[in-house]
Amino acid sequence: MQRLRTEWQAVGIVLPAGVLTLAGCMLFQPKAVVDFDATPLSGMTPHRVDFTPIVEQAVATYEWDFGDGNTSTEPAPSHIYRVAGTFTVSLSVEFADGQAVEVVKENLVDVTLAAPKLPPAGPLVWLNRNQGRIYSGPRNGGEITTIVSGLQWPDHIAVADDTVYWTADWYVERVKLDGTGRETIFHRWDMPAMAGIAVDPVGGKVYWAYKGDREHGTKIWRSNLDGSGAAIWVSRREWVCGSYGPLLLAIDPEERRPYWYEMYQSCEGTPTPISLSVTPYIERNECSVHWSPLGHFAGNKLTAGLALRESEALALDLGLPGGAKYVYWTDPQGDAIWRSYVESFSFVPVVSLHLVTKSPKALAIDAYEGKIYWSSSDGIHRANLSDGSDEELIYPGVHADVLALDI
Repeated sequence: MQRLRTEWQAVGIVLPAGVLTLAGCMLFQPKAVVDFDATPLSGMTPHRVDFTPIVEQAVATYEWDFGDGNTSTEPAPSHIYRVAGTFTVSLSVEFADGQAVEVVKENLVDVTLAAPKLPPAGPLVWLNRNQGRIYSGPRNGGEITTIVSGLQWPDHIAVADDTVYWTADWYVERVKLDGTGRETIFHRWDMPAMAGIAVDPVGGKVYWAYKGDREHGTKIWRSNLDGSGAAIWVSRREWVCGSYGPLLLAIDPEERRPYWYEMYQSCEGTPTPISLSVTPYIERNECSVHWSPLGHFAGNKLTAGLALRESEALALDLGLPGGAKYVYWTDPQGDAIWRSYVESFSFVPVVSLHLVTKSPKALAIDAYEGKIYWSSSDGIHRANLSDGSDEELIYPGVHADVLALDI
């Protein structure tokens, strides 16, 4: 059921919508047409709905009420329902001419409670760049399976919904964990420098970084999971000096945030305006970790001032109530794995030198079972996520450039 409410007031008298008075005469003004679309209208928690207004006049303000206690003033917001129920949604619009219209759609969105998430039974997945192969194996060690081989210059991998995605020079591909259904979902012959990749299963998007060059700038691309709708999500020429920029990506689908690890090196030692910096200028070479809302790009520097040395991996403790608590990255030259609160500007080591084989490389986090995985020159290791205790070498002698888990 939908109802439309509009009121005009003049000298204390309530007139019907579209009725104006002028010099004692009554004039009729056409009512503004207001409606909105919402899709999808049903699903399980967390359920994302995209809202699109339908208006025919210039709008001054929007006010959405999603029916679950949350509101928005964005013109076309996306909202995630985290609780079950049937929700009435309203849109209040004020036009540039002062006319106000409210559209209410009762019992519009139906959300059911998803079954409690159990510890995932999916395997540990890793990439060997030199061999051009992606492997998998049990999370506590055991028999190794080759998922796919024959990859040309692969760079990074991500796993979601039993599917492995990877970047490889100028293309993005995917394949099922059982090795079937391999397909190229994106390729550009003029983009031979793709880097990190991450998947947002809630929003149905895959993101990847393009290192670029000084002339074209560095970009983060995104597409639907099948590669359709591929487009640049954000491009920053200031990111690039000697092909530096965002290298590693991770996404928190619960909090709708992408994170990235970037390197910045000032060109010829000259301070350069950086839109992502805490201060207007950055005056030294450094690495840093950033995040942004997924709805619109607005870079926020999380951790800055890291030494100018390239991290090999970035990961989040996904699956925790309310979203990730920490962002993690490797420091091969410092022989450590670091972590930072996602709402903090400080960082502390989670695994120190005596707990990690020299030069940690790849990294994956299992927040369900409280485990951290990393690779080094002697194989793949596992330890307790809380403090790095109970370290064990689960795949001795295995070379892994990138690790991934289906969380």
